[in-house]
Amino acid sequence: MELLLDLITFSQSQLNNKSYQTFLKNLSPAETSLYKSLESKNPRSHSDRNYSVEASLLQKLKQHAFQLEISNTKLNVFQRAYYNSYINVALVKILLGLQYRKGGIELAKRTYSVANKYHFTDIVAITSRHIFSHLQIYSASKKDAQRFKDIHDEALLTLSKESTALYYHGQLSQTFHKSKIPTREYIEHSKRLFEELKPSLHHLKSWSFHLYTFLVGIFHYLSDNNYQKAIETCQEAIGYFEGLPFRHIFSINLFQNYLAYSYLNEEKFDQSIEVLYNVLNTTKPYKAQWYNASHYIVLNYLRLENYDKANAILNDAIKHKNFKRLMSQIKKRWYLAEAYIELHLLLQGKPRLPNKIFKFLNDDNYYSKDKKSKNLNLLILEFLFYFSRNLVDEIVDKLDSISRYRRRYLAKSQPRDYAFVKMLELLTKFHLSNSQLTKAAKNNLTILKANPRKTSLNVEESEIIPYEILWNAIIQHRGTRLQEIDNKYRHKSR
Repeated sequence: MELLLDLITFSQSQLNNKSYQTFLKNLSPAETSLYKSLESKNPRSHSDRNYSVEASLLQKLKQHAFQLEISNTKLNVFQRAYYNSYINVALVKILLGLQYRKGGIELAKRTYSVANKYHFTDIVAITSRHIFSHLQIYSASKKDAQRFKDIHDEALLTLSKESTALYYHGQLSQTFHKSKIPTREYIEHSKRLFEELKPSLHHLKSWSFHLYTFLVGIFHYLSDNNYQKAIETCQEAIGYFEGLPFRHIFSINLFQNYLAYSYLNEEKFDQSIEVLYNVLNTTKPYKAQWYNASHYIVLNYLRLENYDKANAILNDAIKHKNFKRLMSQIKKRWYLAEAYIELHLLLQGKPRLPNKIFKFLNDDNYYSKDKKSKNLNLLILEFLFYFSRNLVDEIVDKLDSISRYRRRYLAKSQPRDYAFVKMLELLTKFHLSNSQLTKAAKNNLTILKANPRKTSLNVEESEIIPYEILWNAIIQHRGTRLQEIDNKYRHKSR
């Protein structure tokens, strides 16, 4: 059933309207009924399924997929070359199997030439095997046969190394993107894997091997907070892909994003923004990659305290019709940034749309009501939202949640988070003056200064607005309303 669904989505995304209508006309009534139920994402229950109709529809979808006019699809040049090459490989096998040797070998040589240009190692291995097998038997020149035999053997070795690099990348990737604090074991393990793969860089004719090997190296350096080495590795990767005889936009943009992320954590904001705008110039506006790069631009401007530019980009992104189509995870990042900008305006006494914060905090589509699932960013936002509105009863109530979170989840390996929550806990000491509060927070302020802020790739776990900036806004806000709070709620001071 999943195969049918994916083939339907693929056909709809690649066909022009005329071809699509022609395909639909060739379906039987039973196939049309099944197609429409799958198209509407309403598949039939197990008991209602007609497996013979499913099989016939699947066969027609597969045939149609192989009959697509590649020039009329949305595939890029690189994807078209790969798709065409595999169709050619299938045809080569058919021709040779039916003893049409001359035509089959001519097509194999043409396909090999394209595969060699684009580093399609798997196709190079298949076509070179057919060519050397034919030349060994039917050619008087054994040198050509030996040359393609050597090419075939080298392709097999390259495929093996590609598989190793892909496997190592898979080992590291999930942990890297989900873990806020990598363990020492992870850092050492990623180092060993990269050192094993690194000697083959720039020696293998394989973009795939280079892609996954560079990523393994970047995972290692970023997990070890070695941003300078990560920057150098990203630049090396970008140089490699820009030097290929074909344009591999996906890989270039991927490493540019990691480069911008590394610059951001080195507080080289101008360089980070410059790289991200390079990404925007090569991606379609208001698509997933565009939103990802734009979000990092917003984070850079928030670090620079340029709220006007951050807000302008944010409003443009959220108001576009494509925003609604994004994955929930991506939308959540944007709404979180929007809520923090509103919070900062509230603390400065310049409220714009404070209800947006309240709406975000109570939207089950983005955060569960279960406190165990709430991350620190949300708890801080919730606490400071009530603080900015001088709702002291709620402040005292929310203090329990945030203190409990600190005790359960914030270890000394997260000194900035731990220190800032300790500072927030001081805000219920309403009897303290601002100078007394600053003195009480001195040790934790020192911890913040001694531990530079880092942006996690899991953006929801990062400081949206740096804690130092938030604290200054808190003190400024508290100074304007302190007497009112003190007179009314002195008895609640902890």
